[in-house]
Amino acid sequence: MPAAHSSRVMGFGAHTAAVGDLVTSLYSIGTATDATADSPAPAPDDAGHASTGSAVLASPSPTEQPATPDPSAPRDPSPGLTSVTAHIDALATGRLRGVVSVDSDAKTALVQGRCPMARVIAVLAHRGLMPLTTPATVDRTLGGAVTRTCVGASSFATGTFADSVHELELLGPCGAVIVARPDGPHSDLFAQVVASDGPTDHVIVAARIALREAGDFVATHQVGASDPHDLAKAMTGIVRDGAWEGEAVDFLEAVSWGPTRHIMSLGRMVSPAEAPCHAVNPSRYHAGGPPYAATLTPGATDLMTMPDFLTRWEPDGYWRSYRYGLEHRAMRRIWPTHLRTPAAYARIDAFWDGPGHTLDGLLRRRDSIPRVFREVCVPAATLADFVESVAGIAPGVPVWATLFPGPADDDAASHAGQPASGPGTVPVDDAAAAPVGKPSLWAYCGLWGPGSHQRTGHAPATEAAIDRLATSLGGRTVRAEA
Repeated sequence: MPAAHSSRVMGFGAHTAAVGDLVTSLYSIGTATDATADSPAPAPDDAGHASTGSAVLASPSPTEQPATPDPSAPRDPSPGLTSVTAHIDALATGRLRGVVSVDSDAKTALVQGRCPMARVIAVLAHRGLMPLTTPATVDRTLGGAVTRTCVGASSFATGTFADSVHELELLGPCGAVIVARPDGPHSDLFAQVVASDGPTDHVIVAARIALREAGDFVATHQVGASDPHDLAKAMTGIVRDGAWEGEAVDFLEAVSWGPTRHIMSLGRMVSPAEAPCHAVNPSRYHAGGPPYAATLTPGATDLMTMPDFLTRWEPDGYWRSYRYGLEHRAMRRIWPTHLRTPAAYARIDAFWDGPGHTLDGLLRRRDSIPRVFREVCVPAATLADFVESVAGIAPGVPVWATLFPGPADDDAASHAGQPASGPGTVPVDDAAAAPVGKPSLWAYCGLWGPGSHQRTGHAPATEAAIDRLATSLGGRTVRAEA
């Protein structure tokens, strides 16, 4: 079963106390050190957990004003404290893990930065709501979703998660709490933090995000294709029409398993009247049932509750669990439930691929599939070319894809054209970072191979080839760490 998360809203009192602790800890750091100016700012958390640039706080409603610490108070942490995130581990961010408030009428929520996305989903589902865009991987904090280019199956209609952020409250190096909005006095700072895909010198204390009404259930339908060009054409048609064969589409994603095996997965929100109780399989992907990826066969249908649908990929990290044989029922029964998350697989991968692990060499087959980890964005018009080329560069590595609208103007180019920065990311030249014409529709592709249980090692040469491919198609790599 998925981890239980409380549906309780924490309220402004507890939130204000948490912010006070955060600011106090910052002042303590400042008075304890004088030589932090040269401390490097770490990059955001690779798995999206409590991104180093993402502890988030929210501004209260006009009718309820908490006693926020006065940023103008005559207390200076340190003249050398130029980056808050360089000291993120020492800050009191442990209490910034809740949903502060939910406005059902305005369809907005105030959420703290270290609040797990799974908790956000649970709180909102209790009120019949959901984030405007729910990241495909919910094993991350809201702060990580804000600072990353995060997309989900609804992104073809709702954009990236960053597009749903209305306001940020940021803790600066001097202890000032800054309210940043996309059209306010600190719009430049807002643009630097949101979807930055890199480090930031401010801590996100909270964010106000847009919500939408959530259906009780989601009915899914899998459509097969043998040619990637047919797949891409069908997906762009759904973006244009919002429907497939006359039926509304609320969620759209695709998986390419090889040169001739492609699946387009469609989801539609349905009411209880359209969802017979006997047809619903609650939490079956979390309770030892088959991996969600294994059910993606042409013509297959399913019916899930909304929370289960939004977390459908979570237990297996798409197919990262296949590396350890978890596609087999017997193995799933003995594997600890708390280790069935993308973050857990990443930690196990890091240990497994470390030096001196001879067991990995004994189990690795001679024809093993390379293990790659890449997330890239390419213009939607080149999606078919990308999928075809990946089949030749990394045979056996599945490609997950969805579509999302690109930036509307030059100032928003970072949402779809800015390369990642920081440790472990791949530099992209300026021409690729801002492709001519700035396509209005982009494809977000995830490669988390292999899609099998074969024990494989890291394949940097293969990953470098994928980076070059994305660049040549006018895109870029947005995430490049295992």
